[in-house]
Amino acid sequence: MTMHKSDFQELYAKRNAAFAHARAANLPGIEFDYYGRKLARRELADHRALTDSAIHGYLSPVSCVRYFEFIFASLPFQGMTEDTRQEIRVLDVSSPRLFPFWLAEKAGVNVTMLNPDPEDLNQSRYQSRYVKGRAIDFVDEFAGTTLPFADNSFDIVTSISVIEHINGDGDIDMVREMARVTRPGGLIILTFPVKGVFDKEYRKERCYPTQEIDPERDAYFFQRFYDAEQIRKRLLTHVGMHEDGRAYFVEITPDWFADYEATWMRQGYPWIINDARFMAEYFQLAEDHPSDRMGICGIFIRVDEEGEHI
Repeated sequence: MTMHKSDFQELYAKRNAAFAHARAANLPGIEFDYYGRKLARRELADHRALTDSAIHGYLSPVSCVRYFEFIFASLPFQGMTEDTRQEIRVLDVSSPRLFPFWLAEKAGVNVTMLNPDPEDLNQSRYQSRYVKGRAIDFVDEFAGTTLPFADNSFDIVTSISVIEHINGDGDIDMVREMARVTRPGGLIILTFPVKGVFDKEYRKERCYPTQEIDPERDAYFFQRFYDAEQIRKRLLTHVGMHEDGRAYFVEITPDWFADYEATWMRQGYPWIINDARFMAEYFQLAEDHPSDRMGICGIFIRVDEEGEHI
């Protein structure tokens, strides 16, 4: 990406105005915005030039609904003592990299990052040099839905906006694997998109290298939108685990997010620099599964103390 300094400064000023609006509205997850920009400042100081990742860190450190997803996923860590955090082993499966970076630096836990996209994983490895505190372990050459770890290897597994993108019954298989590598009494933290009716989205263009084309549709599977029943059937019926908490973040006006996403694809940064304000104005926390609009669900899954993995 090539961006003239004056263009960047103009976008950043507009971005800060949108952020101030969201901060005044008490948007959940605002601290992750601060942290993302802190990483961008460290990178800028290192290179003394606007790299692509630094530009992204300044203009869009947290993308749209990630504000909710990050703060939800952080909740179990916020009540831990410093001594407890130092012993916690976390596996992150393909989440947006800012969250596992925050876990390593701000929560102070031991983080292992895994991602089936080698290019994205290498970018995370590069940017991790700007994370202070605990070093992050990276796992290479991962593919499919079999996790390359022994049973009971981790205390917590996090996966933000991932399982909906795994084709076929891959989401079912992945949750089973997450439970296998999580110790008894440990926690799995997931977020994913929801609607009132179960739905699948296909796209003509491949968005991730792991996506497979559907020959009947001549399009790539992109994601699922879970309804309440499919959350239960696909994510919560494995032996040895149970739901331990749930929250929703839903659009206030039905179909708003679809229009937002279409404009994002056309305009890029001039549009998404408004993400914090958009989330404050057009999304809200909710207790119940939405019936007529899109939303995000965050769920805690507890691995039973005496459960049998399957």
